[in-house]
Amino acid sequence: MIVKGIIACYGISMNNAMHYGYWKKEDTKLLQDALKNMNDYVFSVLNLNSGGRYLDAGCGIGGSSMYAASKIDCEVYGISISEKQISTATQKSAQKMKMGITQFPVQEYCNTNFQDGFFDGIFGIESICDVKSDFLLEASRLLKTGGRLIMADF
Repeated sequence: MIVKGIIACYGISMNNAMHYGYWKKEDTKLLQDALKNMNDYVFSVLNLNSGGRYLDAGCGIGGSSMYAASKIDCEVYGISISEKQISTATQKSAQKMKMGITQFPVQEYCNTNFQDGFFDGIFGIESICDVKSDFLLEASRLLKTGGRLIMADF
């Protein structure tokens, strides 16, 4: 268990991520690689587009939101119910150079204040496992017609 704690802290400090990533058997040796693999896979399926607007549901400290905005000129809203996580995400985002825009409001992802059809895509990485049905109702309200929803979990 101590090793997992060390690995998790390493992932948080290096990638601003609070998930375990995607460990490809053939080439993943480090947590930072697994975190990048997860982001790359989720964003390829989500089909991020320049000028698009995306929701990171349960963003933690914003690592995946910032990663998306660093790759393409899009707008990413990362939300969490943790004021501390949102504060950290906001601070870290201000320090990172990005192509796109990130915003980090404190919100509960099953009941947001965003307008209907506001997002081109929504993703949740290891954050949706306990509230799937409530989240799906809110996500369907928030997505534009033809928008994509990606839920990645263990």
